Amino acid sequence: MPTRASTNNDRPPSTLNWWTAKFRLVRSMGGAGSLARRAVNVFCNEGWSGLQRELSRFFAVSSRQAAAGNDYAAWAARYDTVTPALRGTLAAQANALPSQPLISIVMPVYNPQLDWLQDAIESVRGQIYENWELCVADDASTRVGVHDVLLRYQALDPRIKVAFRERNGHISAASNTALALAQGKWIALMDHDDLLTPHALYHIVEAINRLPDAQIVYSDEDKVDAAGERTAPHFKPDWNPELFLSYNYVCHLSAYRHALIGAVGGFREGYEGAQDYDLALRCTERVAATQIVHVPRVLYHWRLHAESTATGKSSKPYALPAGVRALNDHLVRTGQSAQAEERQGGAYRIRTTAIFRPTLTVILANKITGQGGMSVLSALQAATAYPFTETLQADGDLNRAVREARGDYVLIINAALRPCASDWLDQLMASLRQRGVGVVGPRIIDREGSQLGSALVLGLTGLAGVAHAGLASGDTGYFHRAVLTQAVSALSSHCLLIERALWTDVASRTQIGSWNSKASLDLCLQLHEIGRRSVYVADAVVQMSTTGAELSVSPTVGEETHTLLKTALDRGDVAYNPNLDLDRVGGFALAWPPRLESILDQPSHRPMQQPADERR
Repeated sequence: MPTRASTNNDRPPSTLNWWTAKFRLVRSMGGAGSLARRAVNVFCNEGWSGLQRELSRFFAVSSRQAAAGNDYAAWAARYDTVTPALRGTLAAQANALPSQPLISIVMPVYNPQLDWLQDAIESVRGQIYENWELCVADDASTRVGVHDVLLRYQALDPRIKVAFRERNGHISAASNTALALAQGKWIALMDHDDLLTPHALYHIVEAINRLPDAQIVYSDEDKVDAAGERTAPHFKPDWNPELFLSYNYVCHLSAYRHALIGAVGGFREGYEGAQDYDLALRCTERVAATQIVHVPRVLYHWRLHAESTATGKSSKPYALPAGVRALNDHLVRTGQSAQAEERQGGAYRIRTTAIFRPTLTVILANKITGQGGMSVLSALQAATAYPFTETLQADGDLNRAVREARGDYVLIINAALRPCASDWLDQLMASLRQRGVGVVGPRIIDREGSQLGSALVLGLTGLAGVAHAGLASGDTGYFHRAVLTQAVSALSSHCLLIERALWTDVASRTQIGSWNSKASLDLCLQLHEIGRRSVYVADAVVQMSTTGAELSVSPTVGEETHTLLKTALDRGDVAYNPNLDLDRVGGFALAWPPRLESILDQPSHRPMQQPADERR
């Protein structure tokens, strides 16, 4: 993504005060009532320890959000508001798009608050891109007025279609009824009480024009409270298969080729609460990674209220178990020997059910004189269930040490690291053996439990910096990403697991001599060039027994690395959203300004051949 020079007007506002930060966090969680219900639910299920953990996290998150530049309301007003002038410009650009497919918006409805339903429909009618249809299925609502509102809108706008179900069948059945009304080439999903931004469909269709092979398009999202204030922006990464198995981050706004949804059989009953996740899992299994497109703009507002999952898992307790079933089905379909389970915070963990232990050489990356190195390796083996085939110490040239290794896999580790659980290496190996993965690294913490690494963000405070560096022990990070397994652009040098043959292949392309985070960055970029992912395995936790861990990458790199890095920085870190900051240690604050081309500065769309039936 191109960067834009900061001006005086782009300076972020000052730090929020203590009370303001906490007040906004409470609002983003659905208000005091919702927060109280959540606290009671945690206490009933997990006791005082669980409640204390959640309180600790609440204060940690509010402190992080109080940092300078995290005033989302001010950010949205400055960078993400559709003014009348901008609306006119986008309308002209929408009309000039070579391909203007019909977008069918599928909306299941059941007993919504009437003003919320009307707001949702009006947000569709207010779209800048006009070639849409709204396909509504009322699931036998009993609230007075729902039918009248839907009939009135159906008569008002011929693009609105409504089906009234005779029996309540829950959200999957209702969604299929709405889907049966759809005539568009693309299907977009929307809840009956949420809101589309005015430029939502324009950006979806612009992406389809830019990447005509796309099968799935998704955007960023946020929440809107009862007062209409926007909060809790979810700025997502590009397609990230490992993170997607932790939670449905694709969510809203998402659009799918109609033919793709038809091929997987639509929504499945019995997965209510996770029906969109189940649909997305089945669809992503059938397409290439390059056909899943991320639009890094907020195009969808979740409405915060007591019945919405936007306020937390307690509003729909059946959603997480349904997600577990959907994930386990996915694991079976894709031939993985693993099992999904719920985890704290409303996400999932994938545990391997088959132990793969190929031969392994463990290499101490830092040379220790005398018997110290053997003592470290012996202690490491004693704390690890995975047996070591052999152990080596690098003597300045790590590349030579790897060439001499006899194991099929190589673990490169800093001597100061100690495992927090004996299965840590089994978890790393399970992730490494997934299709398309090239190298993996664990979550690294210090002696107090604060985050040290090891996921690197390209361009963060230099060439690269550690994501969530310094995060306190009780804080799980931006949308829990500090503690969730995910693909990243690069990993730090402190602990890496890689197949020896793959290392040899990559090493033949460049010189990897002394081992540090510059060399690790080089390795990961080389792997990316041949289509291999670097994966941060957050459930494999190791602790740094000394202080002074390297938290950033020096700007001094070799010419080949510089070329690759320049290309990567120009492209943008695919695991880090351009609306997030690159100037602060740890990252994940708001970027002032975002690293996006201004809509008004976009080059005119290149002409392309339009299929004859693409208007439908």
